[in-house]
Amino acid sequence: MTGKEANMEEIRLNKYLSEQGICSRREADRLIEAGKVTIDGRKARWEKK
Repeated sequence: MTGKEANMEEIRLNKYLSEQGICSRREADRLIEAGKVTIDGRKARWEKK
């Protein structure tokens, strides 16, 4: 693991999108659910903990 990876913390995708000014957290939830958000070319999906 590199130093950069060691300093990364987990953050919910909807919160990240909101903090970047892309949309609100609720709107991010709707976009993710609709399959309109991709990460590295793959659709983001909900993960249950």
